[in-house]
Amino acid sequence: MVRIKIVGAILSIVLLAGCNNYYSGNKNIQKDKASAPCNQPAWDFNLHRYAYIGDLKKVKHALKHAAINSKDQKRMSALMLAAFKDREDVVEYLINQGADCHFLSPGGRNILSYAVQNKNPGLVKKFLALNVLPGRYKDGKDTLWQAVYSENLPVLNLLLAHFPGVDTAYVIKPENDTYRTQTTLLLQSIEYSPFEVTQLLVEKGADIQKANSRGETPLLSAMRNGKYETAKYLISKGAMLDAKDRAGNTLLSYAMKAKKEDLALQAITSGIPLDTQVTYKIFKGKPVVYEYDIKKGC
Repeated sequence: MVRIKIVGAILSIVLLAGCNNYYSGNKNIQKDKASAPCNQPAWDFNLHRYAYIGDLKKVKHALKHAAINSKDQKRMSALMLAAFKDREDVVEYLINQGADCHFLSPGGRNILSYAVQNKNPGLVKKFLALNVLPGRYKDGKDTLWQAVYSENLPVLNLLLAHFPGVDTAYVIKPENDTYRTQTTLLLQSIEYSPFEVTQLLVEKGADIQKANSRGETPLLSAMRNGKYETAKYLISKGAMLDAKDRAGNTLLSYAMKAKKEDLALQAITSGIPLDTQVTYKIFKGKPVVYEYDIKKGC
């Protein structure tokens, strides 16, 4: 009886030391602060650890004793940890061994989310073939949103070809903020991504007239963010020139503030009602703006 207690105590000490030293010798693990619980079976702990650091040989050994779909303290399975760290060979092996591909983290992320995060089109394609759905995150965003931010066109193309959600309305709640805003992928691409991402979304059928909760259309967003070539592209695709957001901003007001005469002239000559006093003269057959005053006094 005494021997059993001593052996049990030794095993507890060894396991505890293993937990405390989980990050030892691996700066990347320390940086990412992934964790494994000390109260889980030792072989499950080893499986998670080796999947995380990408040691396929030790993953195979641990899997002889561990439960393949067990989860760690952060509710992450071995497959999720391997996908999170972009351990492609480990991911492949675990899937072939029957790992569940559809688990979600407490934050709503899954293996597809991690493949998008790592800009890995190979894994994205594989997970899509396994019918892994986009994760939906607590802040209102999802995997498609994440792909727009990743600025990786092959990955975004794969997702848009698989999921018809290019015009999904997102209600976003920024961190530490009670205000929620409704927006679209196209609007966010204009604000945060290169032109090529915006162009791809438009080519895939994104609605170029759809406004956010502030009444701002993609054209007005492009003007506000100083993306004038994007604005010209949207106009060429039929964006409404008379759009006005809730603050009263228009294509013309933005163009004149930025001294973009070519865009201002497009607004003037389009025949739309003007909410501004604009004085112009004809020069070589074209109207040239030389005085501009916004009625509201801005």
